[in-house]
Amino acid sequence: MFKKFFSSWSPAILWAGLIFYLSSLSVLPPTGNWFFDFIVPNLAHLTEYGILFALIWRARRNVFLSFVLTIIYALSDEFHQAFVPTRTASLIDILVDIFGMIIAWLVIWKLLPKAPEKLKNWAKNWQII
Repeated sequence: MFKKFFSSWSPAILWAGLIFYLSSLSVLPPTGNWFFDFIVPNLAHLTEYGILFALIWRARRNVFLSFVLTIIYALSDEFHQAFVPTRTASLIDILVDIFGMIIAWLVIWKLLPKAPEKLKNWAKNWQII
Protein backbone atom coordinates (compact mmCIF):
# COMPACT_ATOMS: atom_id res chain seq x y z
CA MET A 1 0.00 0.00 0.00
CA PHE A 2 2.84 2.41 0.83
CA LYS A 3 4.48 1.64 -2.52
CA LYS A 4 1.29 2.60 -4.38
CA PHE A 5 0.92 5.77 -2.28
CA PHE A 6 4.56 6.67 -2.86
CA SER A 7 4.43 6.09 -6.61
CA SER A 8 1.19 8.08 -6.88
CA TRP A 9 2.06 11.03 -4.69
CA SER A 10 5.84 11.40 -4.95
CA PRO A 11 5.77 13.41 -8.24
CA ALA A 12 3.28 15.91 -6.76
CA ILE A 13 5.22 16.18 -3.49
CA LEU A 14 8.53 16.66 -5.30
CA TRP A 15 7.00 19.31 -7.57
CA ALA A 16 5.51 21.12 -4.56
CA GLY A 17 8.97 21.02 -2.98
CA LEU A 18 10.46 22.60 -6.09
CA ILE A 19 7.83 25.36 -5.99
CA PHE A 20 8.63 25.96 -2.31
CA TYR A 21 12.36 26.13 -3.06
CA LEU A 22 11.87 28.56 -5.95
CA SER A 23 9.61 30.78 -3.86
CA SER A 24 12.29 30.87 -1.15
CA LEU A 25 14.74 32.55 -3.51
CA SER A 26 15.04 36.31 -3.56
CA VAL A 27 13.80 37.88 -6.76
CA LEU A 28 16.03 39.80 -9.09
CA PRO A 29 15.55 43.56 -9.18
CA PRO A 30 13.17 44.81 -11.89
CA THR A 31 14.78 45.23 -15.29
CA GLY A 32 12.32 47.78 -16.59
CA ASN A 33 11.49 45.32 -19.36
CA TRP A 34 7.77 44.47 -19.29
CA PHE A 35 8.37 41.01 -20.77
CA PHE A 36 10.90 39.93 -18.13
CA ASP A 37 9.22 41.69 -15.21
CA PHE A 38 5.62 40.66 -15.90
CA ILE A 39 5.18 38.00 -18.60
CA VAL A 40 7.93 35.57 -17.56
CA PRO A 41 6.95 35.42 -13.85
CA ASN A 42 3.27 34.98 -14.71
CA LEU A 43 4.03 32.23 -17.24
CA ALA A 44 6.09 30.55 -14.53
CA HIS A 45 3.11 30.67 -12.14
CA LEU A 46 0.76 29.30 -14.82
CA THR A 47 3.12 26.45 -15.57
CA GLU A 48 4.04 25.60 -11.97
CA TYR A 49 0.49 25.34 -10.76
CA GLY A 50 -0.87 23.73 -13.91
CA ILE A 51 1.70 20.96 -13.48
CA LEU A 52 0.99 20.67 -9.74
CA PHE A 53 -2.74 20.32 -10.46
CA ALA A 54 -2.06 17.61 -13.07
CA LEU A 55 0.24 15.70 -10.71
CA ILE A 56 -2.27 15.81 -7.84
CA TRP A 57 -5.00 14.70 -10.23
CA ARG A 58 -2.73 11.88 -11.42
CA ALA A 59 -2.38 10.73 -7.79
CA ARG A 60 -6.08 10.83 -6.87
CA ARG A 61 -8.18 11.12 -10.07
CA ASN A 62 -10.45 13.56 -8.27
CA VAL A 63 -10.92 16.95 -9.93
CA PHE A 64 -12.42 18.69 -6.90
CA LEU A 65 -9.69 17.45 -4.55
CA SER A 66 -7.03 18.44 -7.08
CA PHE A 67 -8.40 21.98 -7.32
CA VAL A 68 -8.73 22.32 -3.53
CA LEU A 69 -5.25 20.99 -2.71
CA THR A 70 -3.62 23.09 -5.41
CA ILE A 71 -5.43 26.26 -4.28
CA ILE A 72 -4.45 25.58 -0.66
CA TYR A 73 -0.85 25.15 -1.76
CA ALA A 74 -0.98 28.38 -3.79
CA LEU A 75 -2.32 30.25 -0.75
CA SER A 76 0.34 28.77 1.53
CA ASP A 77 3.05 29.60 -1.01
CA GLU A 78 2.00 33.25 -1.13
CA PHE A 79 1.90 33.32 2.68
CA HIS A 80 5.42 31.85 2.72
CA GLN A 81 6.64 34.48 0.25
CA ALA A 82 5.49 37.23 2.62
CA PHE A 83 8.39 36.18 4.89
CA VAL A 84 11.07 35.91 2.19
CA PRO A 85 13.28 38.99 1.76
CA THR A 86 12.52 40.87 -1.50
CA ARG A 87 9.34 38.80 -2.02
CA THR A 88 5.74 39.73 -1.33
CA ALA A 89 2.46 37.88 -1.17
CA SER A 90 0.20 38.69 -4.10
CA LEU A 91 -3.47 38.05 -4.78
CA ILE A 92 -2.72 38.40 -8.50
CA ASP A 93 -0.26 35.50 -8.25
CA ILE A 94 -2.97 33.34 -6.68
CA LEU A 95 -5.36 34.23 -9.50
CA VAL A 96 -2.69 33.37 -12.08
CA ASP A 97 -2.10 30.05 -10.25
CA ILE A 98 -5.84 29.28 -10.46
CA PHE A 99 -5.82 30.16 -14.15
CA GLY A 100 -2.92 27.70 -14.59
CA MET A 101 -5.03 24.99 -12.92
CA ILE A 102 -7.95 25.73 -15.22
CA ILE A 103 -5.70 25.52 -18.28
CA ALA A 104 -4.34 22.16 -17.06
CA TRP A 105 -7.88 20.91 -16.50
CA LEU A 106 -8.91 21.99 -20.01
CA VAL A 107 -5.90 20.27 -21.55
CA ILE A 108 -6.46 17.02 -19.63
CA TRP A 109 -10.22 16.76 -20.11
CA LYS A 110 -10.94 18.62 -23.31
CA LEU A 111 -7.87 18.44 -25.54
CA LEU A 112 -6.10 15.16 -24.69
CA PRO A 113 -9.13 12.94 -25.43
CA LYS A 114 -9.28 14.47 -28.94
CA ALA A 115 -5.52 14.39 -29.48
CA PRO A 116 -3.73 12.21 -32.03
CA GLU A 117 -3.15 8.62 -30.94
CA LYS A 118 0.57 9.16 -30.34
CA LEU A 119 -0.10 11.96 -27.86
CA LYS A 120 -2.85 9.94 -26.16
CA ASN A 121 -0.44 7.03 -25.73
CA TRP A 122 2.13 9.36 -24.19
CA ALA A 123 -0.50 10.72 -21.76
CA LYS A 124 -1.60 7.19 -20.84
CA ASN A 125 1.99 6.09 -20.23
CA TRP A 126 2.42 9.02 -17.83
CA GLN A 127 -0.97 8.15 -16.27
CA ILE A 128 -2.39 11.57 -17.10
CA ILE A 129 -5.50 10.17 -18.78
